[in-house]
Amino acid sequence: MPDAPQVTIEFEATVRSIEPRIWRRFRLPGNLRVSDLHSALQLLFGWDDSHLHEFRGAKGRVVYAPPSPDDLPIRPVIDSARTPLSAVFKKKGDALLYNYDFGDNWEVDVRAAAVVEGYHPPRCLAGERNGPPEDCGGVHGYADLLEDLADTPPEDREDTLECGADYDPEHFDLPSTNEALQKMFRSSV
Repeated sequence: MPDAPQVTIEFEATVRSIEPRIWRRFRLPGNLRVSDLHSALQLLFGWDDSHLHEFRGAKGRVVYAPPSPDDLPIRPVIDSARTPLSAVFKKKGDALLYNYDFGDNWEVDVRAAAVVEGYHPPRCLAGERNGPPEDCGGVHGYADLLEDLADTPPEDREDTLECGADYDPEHFDLPSTNEALQKMFRSSV
């Protein structure tokens, strides 16, 4: 059987339940794995991979995650490190729900905006706003954080805000993000 042609998937990922939207548009080669998509999302939203995660398909029937001995037969898990992106995202519109940090419960809609023939290196194409900081309490805690930022003078933030004085919810640095993304996948593609 001949090798399948290389494809590149252009994704759009949006954090659910936050307005104004926090989103990224990026591309990854289809030969990368679903576990690589997790790594990319961690980088793109500024998270540090300190919590559990999973990807769920339509109606939650299919779950992609690192396998665990605790997985129950009623909830079969497909090993995300063994599943190529091109096997899941075959056409425009194919989607998964990424759930990160089961305490804060960040949900990110990840959909294929395009699937194109040929190899294109990993790259973030666009995005808006900084990802929510780790351990801020999910959507409601993030809303409280934004209120606290608005009410706290910059010189007092270090002492009063857990996320630190340098967190800017509007900041998104596309060039630095691309540099880190290319470094992350330099040996993978």
